[in-house]
Amino acid sequence: DPLDGANQVGSFAGTNGDAQNPTDFGANDIADGSSGTVFMRLNIDSFAGSNFSFGLSDTTSGFDANFGDFRSQLVISSSGFRVRDGGGSVTFDQTLSEDTWYDLWIVADNATDTSQVYIQGGAFSSQTQLTTGSGATNSWAFRSSAGDLGTFLIRSGSTHSDTVLLDDIYVDSSAVNLANPIPEPSTTYALILGATFLLVITRLRSNRKKA
Repeated sequence: DPLDGANQVGSFAGTNGDAQNPTDFGANDIADGSSGTVFMRLNIDSFAGSNFSFGLSDTTSGFDANFGDFRSQLVISSSGFRVRDGGGSVTFDQTLSEDTWYDLWIVADNATDTSQVYIQGGAFSSQTQLTTGSGATNSWAFRSSAGDLGTFLIRSGSTHSDTVLLDDIYVDSSAVNLANPIPEPSTTYALILGATFLLVITRLRSNRKKA
């Protein structure tokens, strides 16, 4: 962690274009027809060389997952922080600061196949729902319709060359939950990915790539 040397985080960098961390929620799937919330902390080293997607999926494809396997998909690119809306268009949102930790909530409505995104950190002194520039749109369609959302999926594009840090990923599989589980985890959240596990997965992926 560039801001706290004692804190271990998951670090994702390089140009590989692969699914880097398709991690199963276990018994905490967001069932088809219900709503749930995924919380995480996010830090972006630089937007200049970024081409990085993360979000929710119902895939079981593991490291062979494709971009089309995303349902709720968030994107970090040289254009800034974006939320994909449906099958083609991308909705642009407020610019984030580099080297800054943000708390991020993805609220997935798996009945209407839409998601909403909330953020806190940097210029966002309080929890803020992200909207389009006009403020008219605050809900985005899944990339495609979903079954049970049971996977947190990360995938980088072939031009991704900067570092994205992720930490403290929690899921509430049955509710819209805008509580912050850090530093005291809420009993309604389940910890899915701690920093140590993220680091293990990243190292495994790095070794697999070199083989």
